Amino acid sequence: MNKRTKEFIIDNVSRAAQIVFAVLIIIISPFVSGFNPFTVTSGIIIYSLLMFFGIGLSKSIKEEE
Repeated sequence: MNKRTKEFIIDNVSRAAQIVFAVLIIIISPFVSGFNPFTVTSGIIIYSLLMFFGIGLSKSIKEEE
């Protein structure tokens, strides 16, 4: 497997993981918060932090190779 295919797979896996996280947070946060809008917003903020962390992680993996 060449480097290009490896990068493509890493990109798609991280993108898929981010989408799954987003869906899970959107589905779970209203139930956890009892439909409290503040907790939903904090869930979205936590998700965006996770995304930035995930993007940084995938970049550092690419740079190591």
